[in-house]
Amino acid sequence: MPSKFAKVQTYKPPVWQDCKRLLLMHVVLLKHHMSLQVLPHVAQSTLRLLRGDAPGVSSPMLYIGMLFATFAWHVEDHYLYSINYQHLGAAKTWYGVPASDADAFEEVARKHVYTEAVAAALAEGKSEAEVAAAVHAALLGKTTMFTPKLLTDNGMPFPLLTGAVNSWILHNTHSHRLVGWP
Repeated sequence: MPSKFAKVQTYKPPVWQDCKRLLLMHVVLLKHHMSLQVLPHVAQSTLRLLRGDAPGVSSPMLYIGMLFATFAWHVEDHYLYSINYQHLGAAKTWYGVPASDADAFEEVARKHVYTEAVAAALAEGKSEAEVAAAVHAALLGKTTMFTPKLLTDNGMPFPLLTGAVNSWILHNTHSHRLVGWP
């Protein structure tokens, strides 16, 4: 019985003609010159000069999220631009730090996230430059998780975007970001 909380739908298995049509459409789209699988290899693309595949750069990547899923603070590999399209599902919240604030972002992470590691490295005689490089490398590793409130508490404003179904999000180069689902 339908209610305001749920809708009951009956599953109808696809018929062979539907599967055949989808397969044919997939094959045609894969060969289209604007296909994300083809685009990096056209004559005008500098990506064709890459040796081998660079996932997410010369081939598209698909991320699947679920309730309470999130992704660590990160920048794109090689500080490239990033384009994200949301096909379906609940809205995603994007927390961003502009490239102009990248150094301040890393300083917040150094002081408040990697406190113990920084203290240990300095006690071992590592220089400030070596410690800063280690924090930078850790942030590039896409493993750093902390609440955006930490940035607010340290006086760092950051843009907040909500990506909904059929929306595109373009990230500038060298911008740190965190993706989360509300």
